[in-house]
Amino acid sequence: MTEASQERAAWNPPKHLPVFFDIPDTPPERRIIIRESMSPMGLAASIVRSAGWHAALGCLLLVLYNTAITLVPLALGAAIDQGIGPVTTGTPAGDAIGDFLRWIAVIAGLYVVINLTYRFGGRIGWYAVQRAKYELSARVVERILDVRGTAGGPQLPGRLLSVATSDSDRTSSAIYFAIYPLGNLVAIVVAAFSLFTIHPILGLTVVIGSPLLLAVMAMIARPLRVRAEQEQEGIADAAGAAADLVSGYRVIAGIHAQRAAAEHYRGVSRAALRGTLAANKAEGALIGVNTALTGLFAGVVTVVAAVLTFDGSISIGGLIAAAAMAQVLLDPLRILIEEAVTLGAEVLASGRRVLDRLHIDPDPEALGTADVASAPTLRIHGPSLVEALIIGPGQFVAIDPIAVDAERLVAALTLTSRKRESDVLHVTLDDRPLREHAPTQVRRTILVAPHQSDLLEPTVLENVTTERVEAGSKEHSRALAALTDARCDSLDSELPHGYNTRVGDGGRTLSGGQRQRVALARALYRQAPVLVMHDPTNSVDSATEHDIAQNMRSAREGFTTIVLTSSPAFHSVADRSIVLGHAAMAQKSAS
Repeated sequence: MTEASQERAAWNPPKHLPVFFDIPDTPPERRIIIRESMSPMGLAASIVRSAGWHAALGCLLLVLYNTAITLVPLALGAAIDQGIGPVTTGTPAGDAIGDFLRWIAVIAGLYVVINLTYRFGGRIGWYAVQRAKYELSARVVERILDVRGTAGGPQLPGRLLSVATSDSDRTSSAIYFAIYPLGNLVAIVVAAFSLFTIHPILGLTVVIGSPLLLAVMAMIARPLRVRAEQEQEGIADAAGAAADLVSGYRVIAGIHAQRAAAEHYRGVSRAALRGTLAANKAEGALIGVNTALTGLFAGVVTVVAAVLTFDGSISIGGLIAAAAMAQVLLDPLRILIEEAVTLGAEVLASGRRVLDRLHIDPDPEALGTADVASAPTLRIHGPSLVEALIIGPGQFVAIDPIAVDAERLVAALTLTSRKRESDVLHVTLDDRPLREHAPTQVRRTILVAPHQSDLLEPTVLENVTTERVEAGSKEHSRALAALTDARCDSLDSELPHGYNTRVGDGGRTLSGGQRQRVALARALYRQAPVLVMHDPTNSVDSATEHDIAQNMRSAREGFTTIVLTSSPAFHSVADRSIVLGHAAMAQKSAS
């Protein structure tokens, strides 16, 4: 049993006990509606609508919370006027104690409501936001992994990761607009009404001052959206440059370009830092001005209440209630402004980046619709080849290309070629250009295993099957056979938990040769009708490489296999051994 499965098994609550807000057993159904011409504001509205009853219930509970917390000063003033005030004028304490205790009970009840509604209202809202984050990030990842690709070619992984994580998270925070602002508005309205009951002038102060304060803050915050968008762009550029630098570090070190690469990353990183600092300074200034103005507003309400008290228009309890109400108003006003302005700018800026990724045009080379035969004949031709290569169904072919031709062939087979026409190798399936076939069927028929294969964090076995399989199942047996053919059988005894050992992020717990063999086993497990591999064993010793070549020849019997390598081990077992070059091409039969 893997560590992850052991952790899941450790928490197994009784089925009759409801577990609220827990991770569901199956992914939730999709609710966010995204249209082609949708604006960032439209996306935010769609996300809010997708929250459904979660947003409605969370909003209702937080409305009750804000109402209760706003009524506390009013109840406190009434307790002073009716429970303490009469005693100061000579009324016996026993006659006033009943009213005093009743108001104390009311205040206690309000605090119970405050505690429960804020706790569950906030948690329901948080759950809705997490659900939206999951769905939106899943959609971005699906578009990134779409077999149709994207116009303009692949982008840096770091930029794509930034959109799928940071931007998706910020955009999903739009749900907070449906939950918190209404409660804050209700708090302001209840406060204004309560102050009206104390004295009309106090109520008018809130009614007139609150909209003016909101309007002023909205004008001050206009540049924040632009700076927030620039901040996210800078972060994405830095993440992309970092991922590109790490993945290509061996090449950079090989050509002694570490200094130039470091300078490039330093420039991108500093630009991202400047953008982040500019956005944070603008946001900090906005929060500072917001805090100062709301504090000033509360002070004005308190001063007006004090003047009315000295004038005899309101009681001491009314003054205390008005002063406390002014303090209570600080949070709704501050939060309403910050959410409507600061969070709004971030949501719209990130929403634009998410929509740009979701609506990016597909690769024009991957728009075909023709069906692909289960065992097609491949024809490879291009300006750099003396004559076309024709590879029939079921052949095991070893091709010794120069490096550039290997890259061109891999690009052609994966529909990712971005070279000028004179440098492109063209592939046809059964005399029809590859780009005219449906990309989903091409991917299902042709598996191109890259030279640099990535491993995921789960176990060796799960990296081969790409999913969990039951022990003893047909898939499990096929995976074990693939691991044996790739000479990974030694891992079962060398690793702490055999094939159930987690390999870590990127397979960091394995050596280079072990990683390459696990990736080879993953390719063999697929049993693709056409398998193309580029130097699949250049990190293993010659004896192991010879065994792998023999095993692959047997395992791929009846399937088409193309190995791009100069290794004699593969050329010796191939049906056809081909040497490519710009000036000449030689081919011979292995027999």
